[in-house]
Amino acid sequence: MTALWEARVKMTGSSAMESASVLGFGPFRLIPSRGLLLEGDKPCRLGSRALLILTALVERAGETVSKHDLLARAWPDTFVDDANLRVHVAALRKALGDGQAGTRYIMNVMGRGYCFVAPVTRSDSDTQQPAVRGNTQGPSNLPAPLSRVLGRTEAIDSVAVQVPMRRCVSVVGPGGIGKTTFAVAVGERLLAVYDHGVWFIDMASVSERHQIPFAMASVLGVSITSGNPVPSLVGYLRDKHLLLLIDNCEHLVDTIAPLVETILRQAPNVHILATSREALRAEGEWVYRLKPMEAPPPVDSLTAAEALQFDAVQLFVERASASLDGYRLTDADAPAAAEICRRLDGLPLAIELIAARIDLFGVRGLATMLNDHFLLVSEGQRTAQPRQQNLLGALDWSYRLLSSVEQTILCRLAVFQGDFTLDAAVVVATGNGVSQEQVYSGILTLSSKSLITTDVTGAAREHHHRLLHVTRAFVAQKLAQSSDRDRVVRLHADYLCRLFAQAEADWEKTERQVWLASYARAIDDVRTALDWAFSPQGDAAIGVALTARAIPLGFQLSLIEEVKAWLERALLHAPLLAVPQPLAEMRLNVGLGRLSHNMGLQPGHTTGFDRAIELSQALADPAYRTEPLIALAAFNLTAGKYGAGIALAREAHAIAEASGDAKAVLAVNRIAAQVHHLNGDHVTAQQLATAVLDYPVAQIPLAYNTMPVDRQVSMRVVLARIAWLRGSPQQASALARESVEHAASDSAFSLCQALAMAAIPIALWSGDDAGAAAMTATLDQQASRVSLAFWRSWATAFRALLRVRAGIDMEPPKLSGALQSETFATFSAELLEPVTLQRAENGEAGWCRPELFRAQGEWLLAQGAPGAAKAAEGLFNNALELARQQGALTWELRAAISLTRLSQRRGQSSIGGGLLASVMQQFRDSTATADMVEARELLAQVAPVENRLPQASRRRESA
Repeated sequence: MTALWEARVKMTGSSAMESASVLGFGPFRLIPSRGLLLEGDKPCRLGSRALLILTALVERAGETVSKHDLLARAWPDTFVDDANLRVHVAALRKALGDGQAGTRYIMNVMGRGYCFVAPVTRSDSDTQQPAVRGNTQGPSNLPAPLSRVLGRTEAIDSVAVQVPMRRCVSVVGPGGIGKTTFAVAVGERLLAVYDHGVWFIDMASVSERHQIPFAMASVLGVSITSGNPVPSLVGYLRDKHLLLLIDNCEHLVDTIAPLVETILRQAPNVHILATSREALRAEGEWVYRLKPMEAPPPVDSLTAAEALQFDAVQLFVERASASLDGYRLTDADAPAAAEICRRLDGLPLAIELIAARIDLFGVRGLATMLNDHFLLVSEGQRTAQPRQQNLLGALDWSYRLLSSVEQTILCRLAVFQGDFTLDAAVVVATGNGVSQEQVYSGILTLSSKSLITTDVTGAAREHHHRLLHVTRAFVAQKLAQSSDRDRVVRLHADYLCRLFAQAEADWEKTERQVWLASYARAIDDVRTALDWAFSPQGDAAIGVALTARAIPLGFQLSLIEEVKAWLERALLHAPLLAVPQPLAEMRLNVGLGRLSHNMGLQPGHTTGFDRAIELSQALADPAYRTEPLIALAAFNLTAGKYGAGIALAREAHAIAEASGDAKAVLAVNRIAAQVHHLNGDHVTAQQLATAVLDYPVAQIPLAYNTMPVDRQVSMRVVLARIAWLRGSPQQASALARESVEHAASDSAFSLCQALAMAAIPIALWSGDDAGAAAMTATLDQQASRVSLAFWRSWATAFRALLRVRAGIDMEPPKLSGALQSETFATFSAELLEPVTLQRAENGEAGWCRPELFRAQGEWLLAQGAPGAAKAAEGLFNNALELARQQGALTWELRAAISLTRLSQRRGQSSIGGGLLASVMQQFRDSTATADMVEARELLAQVAPVENRLPQASRRRESA
């Protein structure tokens, strides 16, 4: 008990103290008579004045205690400014975790004082006073923490177990990660372990190597009587059982390491816990690398409760509430708080500094203005070490400990916005006085000094290194001021061009997710390099080449709007290059053409494709000529021009065959399978789709995948639709599910195609409106998220159709484009439009032409015009014949249903019933689709029981 506390106790003589020895609230117990605050059974280290203020508030819980009374309690007979009270109240709130997870203890009553608002229990010391370990603890000079340690309980416990076992443990990590706070917490855990205490020795203020043993001796109270303090220091420690917590060793590590070894050898019961930005590399040392605090991953939506599960957000909120009285994280602020913590890499010092500015900018304002300058110069506590008052000081401390070559390498690495490999580092850091060997060595040194982090857990084939955001911000400023900057950024952009040339080669032999794990890391570097390349100081030729090569990555990451901006910018520069790049320019035109259509451009716009075909004619390799033809065929497919698509596919196939490029043939066959199916040639389409699926290559080459959709998705879409049309609804549903499953781990393009072209139509044709509704919601979400207007229009139309079918709304869907109009006419004859019917009559509708004729007949019958029955019969028979030619058994069944109903109206039921029964017999499974249910009900009406189905069909039904 301190003298100050004893004096205050004697002066107050509080009746509350006399009547209740223990005051409990939340997980805390306050024992006023002993000047002790416990969290559980662990003492909380508070200053004596803060403890007096807390006692005054808890004694009068629920009342407003004036500032005057609190000042008089903590500073009797002394005039102090109100600011002193605010500082101590803020420290109390931090220590109690006030504001965390909705818990409140101390409220500010504006203009009056403070009120303790938590429930308080009072108990007798004789009956319920908790056990206190303080009586068994050895002496200590551990600094009292000004705030709680958040989110690291397990790590603290783990290291606390290791220290007595290992004898020498180093806590290593970058500046600002909280090594001191962590180590002090470990020391707190071990107070009862060491008979002669836990002693904190701060080396931050020690600048000369010879001062190190004197600093230790001073803390331990050892008298030095000679010029060499080490023997006296070791002699004192030889028979002691204690823990030395040596803090901030990095600038003196070469001297501290041998001294630590000497102590460990000659004082067998002395243990060492050190903190440093690099390991001591002392004999017997066990290194614990302190990790950043965990921040929430990027998600579409995040609530406050979800965000507060992460310790980085907890720290942010705790520091924010200390700066802005009463602040609580809301659902509206949660995404911004999570973004701040992610951008700060979970670095505690950075989070604390930024959170302290919440009173000026608010959470969302902080997220918006969190630029490098603001981050580096934000000020912390005035009483902190200069290197901890802001990040600039913390980083400058580490930077000055590097050699000039290491400084140069670190600055050059600032050009990487994300992860980088060792090979990438060599490319940008070598040259102008730095050798390749020095880069290799420098990377190891910078990693050991916690200035570079290394990921060895990812799916990528190589280890990836990165700079923490705050480190990059610091050294990027130095790179920008150096004469080396222009050379380094050019090397960086050149490297990315080569990297994505390798990505193209890797694509066809690598599984998609592995490919993404390797190359998606570079997306921020691509952005930076493109901005430089197209700037006045850049090189547009590099920008054009890099854009063309990075398109597939942008599409795989569903960066639709961004990729469109890349393409438009590159196409402005491509025609102006001194040395033309026809291949790159061709791929830029193809990409923009495909992308613009998916974003809602009118189908008739083919200017980009025409230019791409023109450019391809000048390329040496004839296989390149297939690329724009494949893309234009796909464009014509979605525009409903199936005949034109087939012609383009045939032209591309001839070129691919002549070039001897088997992979080009594979790519042509993929688009050919799609256009043949939509043109109504399901037999050819099925053969092609099956062959493409079975081809032994991981991926179709990127050259033919400007907007890549995995063949595992696109070919299953084709096969699912064909299975439905050919009378296998169970197989169709299974294939559609498989396509969606593959697409879910692919791209937004893939998932939209799988849903809109297979899964949802098959559900609607089957009569599963609930399933279709759920998948439509997913389609709309995906298409909206990545700005795919083409697919979003499908979602809008599906939703309108479902509302009509449910009787909620009678407004029919607004349809756009031939393929969409054709598809929706197969859901309801009422949606048959004149233009769509004209396409059927001209032979353009292909895949659904039989159903469109049938729908026209049903529409005529519904109108009841003279001669409608005869005209309808002709249309139904035409539909029946076309369906048989296509092998489209489902359309044949629908035509048979229509003909049977017409026969029923004419009193010729037996004729229609025989036709219907013969068609039903051909179905490969008896799934209760809407069409099959209707057919069975109709057959029961028009034919005697024994003649409803041929014998074989009856046996299958009974089975």
